Amino acid sequence: MKDNRRLVALGLAAALSTACDGHGASPDGRDVPHLTAAMEETAPTLQDAATATYWRGQSREITLANGQFRGTSGERVELLRQFYRTGDLDADGAEDAVVVLSATDAGAASGFYVAVLRHLGTATITLGAERLASAGEVQGLDLDGRRIVVDITRPGPGGQSEPARVTYEVRAGALVKVSEQAR
Repeated sequence: MKDNRRLVALGLAAALSTACDGHGASPDGRDVPHLTAAMEETAPTLQDAATATYWRGQSREITLANGQFRGTSGERVELLRQFYRTGDLDADGAEDAVVVLSATDAGAASGFYVAVLRHLGTATITLGAERLASAGEVQGLDLDGRRIVVDITRPGPGGQSEPARVTYEVRAGALVKVSEQAR
């Protein structure tokens, strides 16, 4: 009788595990394990961010090695390590990591990007990488509750730098721009 209960319990645990192992689309439309299944509570480390795969557009993946990527056509992407922050951005109890990337020699894709990473099982996944600016400088990155606040400067008319503040949130497992305003 005791063995039968153990078998029933194991069968129920296996069924629940399979039911929770759904799939969903990543921000670029790829099929990835569902974000609510088996999430880790700790944020990806800076080292995780330095070796993560980031999506840009619908068909391109860029995987960093030691915080850098060098493409065959001269494209370079670099993790700006000083802009690494962690926090629970969607109030699910799991810590997320936020980083800034710099892309150069990538034509229209050159510029700065903000990205959000999270652990899923034993993997680090990117919830999204959104373009901040095509030129200028990142001045600061802060987390304000569930919001990601990035201060940047951009070239303005007459060569003057124009400061701006761009705010993002994680909504339904994706990175979304909430506002952009001059400072």
